[in-house]
Amino acid sequence: MESKKFGRKFRLLVQENATEVEKDMVFMEIKDPFTINFSVNRDVNSSLNTMNVSIHNLAKTTRAKIFKDRYSDVYKRVILQAGYDTLYTIFQGSMFSAFSTRSDSDIITEIECKDGGIDVKNAQFSETFSKGIDTGDIIDKAIQQFKTITKGTIGGNKTTKKRATSYADRVYDVLGREITGVFVDNEKLHSLKDNEVIDYQILKFNSETGLLNVPQRQDTYIEVDVLFEPRVQVAQAVQIESSVAPEFNGQYKVIGLKHAGVISATMDGRVTTSLSLLMPDQLSGGKFKTVKTK
Repeated sequence: MESKKFGRKFRLLVQENATEVEKDMVFMEIKDPFTINFSVNRDVNSSLNTMNVSIHNLAKTTRAKIFKDRYSDVYKRVILQAGYDTLYTIFQGSMFSAFSTRSDSDIITEIECKDGGIDVKNAQFSETFSKGIDTGDIIDKAIQQFKTITKGTIGGNKTTKKRATSYADRVYDVLGREITGVFVDNEKLHSLKDNEVIDYQILKFNSETGLLNVPQRQDTYIEVDVLFEPRVQVAQAVQIESSVAPEFNGQYKVIGLKHAGVISATMDGRVTTSLSLLMPDQLSGGKFKTVKTK
């Protein structure tokens, strides 16, 4: 865990041109000393991850390039990287809308983003497979229909079809029916069972590394707040070490995270990371299985 919890930095990349071909994308870069206020929500649910970010006092020409009508299906990628000594990608998705408003003497540009939104909405899958096809092959074929979403970590959800199968539906809907635990995170499609976690460093949270409150149980999961931790990933395992509530100490799976706050060289502000963590006692065997990305 990074011991340095001050001197936050950010780098916001906003695609200028309208293309879904990655090698052809052109980005503008917004970073310190600009001020941003942001909220990132990511989880393992089938609904789309989101980001809202506000930037103060961009140049008029820059604001004009960023503008996007919410009813337009033009794809523009947005990447927010943040951290302390090292910057980490805490959100990658596409711009849903962008506009500017005035607040006193400040011009504030508001950007709303969704993770995988255009592909989830528009990508179609029409295919017929013979009896005996492995659902892993169906998954691979379906993912190829996406333009901006790529394959992430796929867990042990594969079966063999006992009869010929035809599909004519949205790709995301087909995948949701064929495999459990489907979600998109940072424009990668993952499929993991409750007891499966991605192969990633297990981060430890205690009073020295940024644990802010006493873990609170909510049905089958607990919620904790920590000082901004940009490295944490959805579906990874983390370690909780609370001196106040040791009954909650142990390893958990991150099923949801929220980064929120202000990064600024001129304004005071705090950034926190809120985690929703699946309790291992809700699993058969009480243990998590690590799945490597292939």
